[in-house]
Amino acid sequence: MPYIDLHYNFVFPEPTPDTQKNIDIVIGTQNINITGKNLLPYPYEENATKTMNGVTFTPQEDGSVLVNGTASGGNANIKLYGKDYLQRPIIGNYLSGGTSSVRIRALNNTDGHYTVIANDTGSGASIDKSTFDICYVELTVLNGTTVNNATIKPMILNSLDNITYEPYTNTTYSIDLPVENLFDHSQFVQNESVNGITASIDNGYLKLSGTPSSANDSISKDVSITDIIKEFGTATFNTTVIDGTYPYTFRVYERDENNTIVNRFNGLSRTLTYTENHTYSIRAFVLSDTSLVNIDCSLALQIEEGSTANKYVPYGTSPIKLCKIGTYQDKIYKQNGK
Repeated sequence: MPYIDLHYNFVFPEPTPDTQKNIDIVIGTQNINITGKNLLPYPYEENATKTMNGVTFTPQEDGSVLVNGTASGGNANIKLYGKDYLQRPIIGNYLSGGTSSVRIRALNNTDGHYTVIANDTGSGASIDKSTFDICYVELTVLNGTTVNNATIKPMILNSLDNITYEPYTNTTYSIDLPVENLFDHSQFVQNESVNGITASIDNGYLKLSGTPSSANDSISKDVSITDIIKEFGTATFNTTVIDGTYPYTFRVYERDENNTIVNRFNGLSRTLTYTENHTYSIRAFVLSDTSLVNIDCSLALQIEEGSTANKYVPYGTSPIKLCKIGTYQDKIYKQNGK
């Protein structure tokens, strides 16, 4: 069964009475690659017909390689994954598909010193990850060996339980892992209108309605967002227009310890970084007299941790979070299209 594996590299200190292990949270939109059991990426690093030392390698569309000839003057090889000077992270646990005459090898090249960390000649071979975490993978015909039109079906696998050949497949899915919306936009609602505009909550969204009575002026109350920015250091404000007209903007104010405005940002989206002893607030605003027309719109406002604006989720929604501690990590399984 194919699965979505959110894999990240983490370095944790060995646990001691004074050392705690952190939990890293994965949120937002993630592009996830899904493969079958064969983890050897195709097309190969060298994916055209190649002749070396008397042996011809011809990659096929299904990932198999047709091999023919007698190696003379040295070994013959074709690089499938990485190159000796451009090694890549080790993937999978085993090599499969080699034969006694055409070997599948994983090698590490450190400062010109070559180490074979896996060598499959027909039964599958475990990839030795104890010393190296990068390698390249090649098909090799040893010097003096003759191969007569052999079809080699190389794979990198996580297990040797099923070594029947399967071409490499790779599908990318974009999955929204809802973030935590830290902002309750109902804070804009009050008993009386501001500059002719009434703020209300309609079907969970902020609704602004009315005609502004003056230009270049506020059309909502001022709402503090200092606590959010201070708690996370960096947070992103974003507006999603649900429906209606919206000849307005939002204005974010940053004030120093003397309550003097030091920054003023206009727009429907903004990333803010906390400065010690500064305060932050937000309000809806009409910028010019050309905007003195009827406003009737529904908006979804969100403030989230970090510098990326993600898909809107209602305030108070518990987000889906994928976590990893050490070697233990959450996974999302995709089966039967779900």
